[in-house]
Amino acid sequence: MGASQWRCRLTDATMTACDYYSFAFARSGLRMHDSSESIFATTTGASGLIQILTWCKEHRVVQLALGISTATSNRRSNAGSRIDASVILFLLAAAVMGCQEPQRRNHHTPAPTASELLAEVDSERYAGRPLVALEHAQKLISDYPGTIEADSASRIMTLLQLAVEAAAADERTRAAEATAAAAARRLAEKWSYSREVDQMTSRVSRRAIIWSENTVNFAFPYNGPQRGTLIIRDHPSYGHDVILAIEKGQFLCRSYEDCRIRVRFDEAPARTWNAIGPADNSTTLIFLRNEARFVQELRNAAVVRIQASVFREGEPIFEFHVGGFDYARYAGN
Repeated sequence: MGASQWRCRLTDATMTACDYYSFAFARSGLRMHDSSESIFATTTGASGLIQILTWCKEHRVVQLALGISTATSNRRSNAGSRIDASVILFLLAAAVMGCQEPQRRNHHTPAPTASELLAEVDSERYAGRPLVALEHAQKLISDYPGTIEADSASRIMTLLQLAVEAAAADERTRAAEATAAAAARRLAEKWSYSREVDQMTSRVSRRAIIWSENTVNFAFPYNGPQRGTLIIRDHPSYGHDVILAIEKGQFLCRSYEDCRIRVRFDEAPARTWNAIGPADNSTTLIFLRNEARFVQELRNAAVVRIQASVFREGEPIFEFHVGGFDYARYAGN
C-alpha cells in the first residue's frame, strides 16, 4: 500500500480550543513525532491503523479524515493496495464511534473555599442583596463548620435576616404603592375637564364632569340604558353650580320651587338635599343647592350617591366614584 494521509481534530482538556493534527502512514511501521503544527505517525497495514485509532481515542480525537494514494508500478501491487484500502475503510467505519468524543463535557467545578464564600457574603451584603448574602452565609456555615470564616458568618446571620425582612417589607410597600397609584389613575380618568372663554364676558368658564357607574332603563318613550351625569361648573355669568343630568326622562323638580333629593357621601348616612329645576323648565337636569358645601364634601369622598324622583320611575339612585377629582385641575391652578 502506498502513502495514506489522515487528519484528526482534537480538543484540549478544557474543551476551549481545537488543534489540527495530521497522520501519515507508510511501510516503515508505527512511529510518532511532533512538528510545530502537527503530529505525524507512520504505520504498516491494518494492525498499525488499529493502533492509530486507539491513540485517537485516548487523545480525544473528534474528527478523522482519510486520504489514500497509491504509487506502485504493477497490477499485483495495485490490487493489494485496493484490498488494504478497503480494510482501512472498514476499520475506520467500525472505529469512528470510538474516535469521536462528545463536544460537551461535564467538568467538575471545585467547590468554593470558606474564604471565597465569606468574600461573597460581604460582597452581596454591601451590594444591597441581603437574600443572596444570607444564602452564601448559610452555605458557609453548613459546609465549613467550626472555621473562622463560618464563625464570622454566624455573627452576622441575625443582621442578614433582619435585612432580608426589611427588604421584603420594602418590596411589599412598593407593590402597595404601585397598586394604589394605578387605582388613583383609574379614578382620575373617570373625570373629564374643560375650559372655555365666555364670549360675553371674556372670562373663563370651567367644568368637571363624571358619569355614574350604574345605568338606568326607563319605560317607553325613555327606554334604553343610560347613565347619570354629575357636573361641577363655574361660569362667569351663572356662578358656581352642581348639576345632576340624565339623557332622557323627567325629573320631578320645578324651576320655581325647590325639590328634595337625597345625597350620601361614602358610608355616611344619607341626607336630604335641596335642588331646583332649570329656568327653561327642561326635565333632564336639576341644580343642587348649597353647591360649595357639596363640592367640599365631594373632595373628601370616594363615592357619592344621589337619589332623585323621576316621573313614573320612582327614585333611581346614581352612584359616582369621585375619588379621582382633581380640584386644582378644575380650578386651573
